[in-house]
Amino acid sequence: MIISFLRQYSYILEYLALCSALTFFISLVSIPLLVARLPRNYFQQHRLLQPKTFTTISLGAILLLLLRNIFGLALFLAGVAMLFLPGQGLIT
Repeated sequence: MIISFLRQYSYILEYLALCSALTFFISLVSIPLLVARLPRNYFQQHRLLQPKTFTTISLGAILLLLLRNIFGLALFLAGVAMLFLPGQGLIT
C-alpha cells in the first residue's frame, strides 16, 4: 500500500527533495552574506542599563514575566515531545 502510494506520487517527493536542496544551498550562500553586512558593534549595548530594584517592578510586569516564561516552557516541552512522539511534527 505504501509502496504503491509512493510510486503514484513520486513526483511530489522529487519536488520536495529539490526544494529542500535548493533552500539549503540558498541559505548556505545567503547567511554568510547577511552576517558580513552586520555592523561590527551590532551585538554591543548602546545604552547603559539601569539596575532595577524590587520597588520599581509592578504587579503587571511580574504577571507578564510569569506568563511569558510559562508559554516559553510549554513551547520547549512541546518541542522535546515532538522529538520522540509520532505525529504532525512536519506541520508544526
